[in-house]
Amino acid sequence: MEENMIPMVTPKEISEKINQFCETVSTETKPVYIDVVPYDKGVAGKCFQNVNSYIEEHGGKRIVGWNICRCKNIFLQAESHAIVETEDKKWIDVSPHGGCAKILFLKDETVQGLEHPVKSKYQVLTDSGLAQEFIELRKQIENMQFSSEEGFYLSQEIINRYAYFMKKFSETRGKNEFCSCGSNLKYKNCCGKEE
Repeated sequence: MEENMIPMVTPKEISEKINQFCETVSTETKPVYIDVVPYDKGVAGKCFQNVNSYIEEHGGKRIVGWNICRCKNIFLQAESHAIVETEDKKWIDVSPHGGCAKILFLKDETVQGLEHPVKSKYQVLTDSGLAQEFIELRKQIENMQFSSEEGFYLSQEIINRYAYFMKKFSETRGKNEFCSCGSNLKYKNCCGKEE
């Protein structure tokens, strides 16, 4: 399962729905956009190691919290994340994000990083049963991941179901066709709004 198959993007704006979601994640601060300035030694998906390595080489301070992403009009995700506060007090994300220029970051000092991994948090944005089922599958996979110290095994059934959702959520439809997310809305009024 490749994480990069998930059509996750940085929200274009901080909407009321995003603010409400962020309040359920952390009340410490409000979400802010952070520039992505990839560290030349950085590895995708390894933000805590990237930040520690960057600080060792360039100085600065580690700031922890959540990277807020969205999957079309299907769901929001808060994933534990670390960024750098440079010596001139500017916040930057030194981890590569596949060409993204910025992320939406929610500071939260309760996120502890590698020593104590934190499960992602989700909010479904549509009435689609598919969206809820996908979130439950993601949580099931995270539970297996966090309960195993030596790696974990995914059954073929879980792999196939995950692949089904990735294909389904990546589909583009005609603007007047029903959306592939299962919301029973026309594509232009659902996931097509985000394109």
